Amino acid sequence: MPSARRQFDSCERYRRLCVPDPAALIADYTHSAGCCVARNADAAVRAIAGLEARPGEPVLSAVSPAYEPVAIRIAAQMLDGPRI
Repeated sequence: MPSARRQFDSCERYRRLCVPDPAALIADYTHSAGCCVARNADAAVRAIAGLEARPGEPVLSAVSPAYEPVAIRIAAQMLDGPRI
């Protein structure tokens, strides 16, 4: 049976992967809400899609490093534009 310390370390690792920085999260939600209030549909869709799509990649790479999250990367490129 794993020790309590190893269990805690494992939980902390996944918590850091799954729980974004609170200040960044507040800024992202504030931006998406502002787009909605301004009735800027295109910007609101991009902001909300970004909130939903970006957290998936680090979780997938931690769970299965060999998996290539093509769909998530394509979605990120559609949101951000091509990366050089």
